[in-house]
Amino acid sequence: MIAEAPIWCVITIKRRSILSNDQENQTEFGQNGEPDYAFPTIRSAQKTQQKPHPMGDWVTSAQSHITGPLWHALSEIADIALSIDDALIIKKVYTRAGLGQFDLAKNWTGRPLIDVLTSESREKFLGRIQSIKAGTQSHSKTQLKDFTRLADVIEVNHCDNATGEEFPVQYSLHAMNDGDELILVGRDLSVLADTQQQLISAHFVIEREREKHRGKDTQFRILLEAINEPIMYLSASTGFIVDANAAAAGIFGHEPSSLIGKELNSLISGDGQNNIMELLVARAITQETQPLPIQILGTDMRAFLTTKLFRAAGERMLLCKITRSDHEMAPAKDRDGLSILESMVETVPEAMLFCNAAGELICANDYFLDLVGAAHVLEVKGLRLSEFLQRGSIEAKILLDPSRHEKRIGTYHTTIKTRMGELTSVQISLVRINQHQEMTFGILIKPVGQLERESTPQSDQNTTNKEENLEAASNLVGRLSLKDIVSQTADVIEKVCIQTALELTDNNRVAAADMLSLSRQSLYVKLRKYNLL
Repeated sequence: MIAEAPIWCVITIKRRSILSNDQENQTEFGQNGEPDYAFPTIRSAQKTQQKPHPMGDWVTSAQSHITGPLWHALSEIADIALSIDDALIIKKVYTRAGLGQFDLAKNWTGRPLIDVLTSESREKFLGRIQSIKAGTQSHSKTQLKDFTRLADVIEVNHCDNATGEEFPVQYSLHAMNDGDELILVGRDLSVLADTQQQLISAHFVIEREREKHRGKDTQFRILLEAINEPIMYLSASTGFIVDANAAAAGIFGHEPSSLIGKELNSLISGDGQNNIMELLVARAITQETQPLPIQILGTDMRAFLTTKLFRAAGERMLLCKITRSDHEMAPAKDRDGLSILESMVETVPEAMLFCNAAGELICANDYFLDLVGAAHVLEVKGLRLSEFLQRGSIEAKILLDPSRHEKRIGTYHTTIKTRMGELTSVQISLVRINQHQEMTFGILIKPVGQLERESTPQSDQNTTNKEENLEAASNLVGRLSLKDIVSQTADVIEKVCIQTALELTDNNRVAAADMLSLSRQSLYVKLRKYNLL
């Protein structure tokens, strides 16, 4: 469809009515800064002699008299309009009524346009003018038939030198009189700029929240993998596995990434497979402490599930802790034997536990839980014995050394470390048990404050030697200065420390060197020095 060219109609009316309408709808400012309500007659173009103007017929008709009716037409499509000459001097200004940010424009008449632009906008505008003059902007020479088709568009920021206030405007540039005059038809972008600023601020807030979420997710992932106990998160409504650590994935024979998204009932077999989620949710709601037994699919392994119900992001979730029951894989006779041992552990009036050759706790009684400050046996099950000893792995190696010929340790004095970091002096008795073709250790722990120590002849001899050394050192008091006494007794103290380390490690020189933080060579040198070889 071919658009029809607009038809301009000149109507002669009384000047008084024109003035009232102009004053109500728009304001024009002339060269002297005063309102200009002139309504000049539009002269008809010479059809035979005048060359057609590239901007269209109506532009040719207007020529340099771009004042009255054309300015009224601009009032329907523009918030601000400027007329500038080829020297970029503002000749005329029009602003829409009600736009307070354009009130300062009435003082622009006669000023260079670049004086009312920000520094960035000056370079931008001058570059565009040079491009138009050079003819590089092909669309600036487009034949326009109406004002809705913009010849050239540019966005600039005006500034008030007095207040420093800035406001953005989008101008369309229209050349008049063969480029001697330029009409800038502007649209206020203040609302759009405010919206863009709000959008940018919201984007920054979202990015900060996203970074915070990434940090929390990383902390959660590290914490989940650092827990030795198998743990997984389940959706209470669907039964799908939402997340799991490597220990939980290993029980089901999967990698953590492949386990996520699977249904729990697809990983187990036996009775209760289909209604496993209902059972878990019911136990979590009633806070049932008794674990729910399950059968791992495709294996003879059994495990126990303990759940806790919580809500996250509007969805009910289950924190599921898995306890392996490795002894269930053993023959029935052996299972009964271990069950008897577990029952015996509960009846012993002292702290007692069982651990495997690697030092991992298999079971423990309530007295041990009280000693280390644990609320439930599941908190300590699977942890290593070294985590509860003050000297850590050094003492654990001494106690669980498979090279020992004897099957029991009668008395071993050490210090137990609770889960809260508190220290308690204890006496340990240990016995080795061959269970399921694997070595199992039964350990009895007695706090030192509740018993009288029973010493062996060897310990009596060591105690006597230590007392003699200390007595010899005390006899020097009054005969020598403190500095000389310390110098002479340094060897005595060193010898006593080495003897104590050998006693604690049952004459295991490698372990004694580790306990004293000495190299083996240094320890042997000192043993020769004190005739302890």
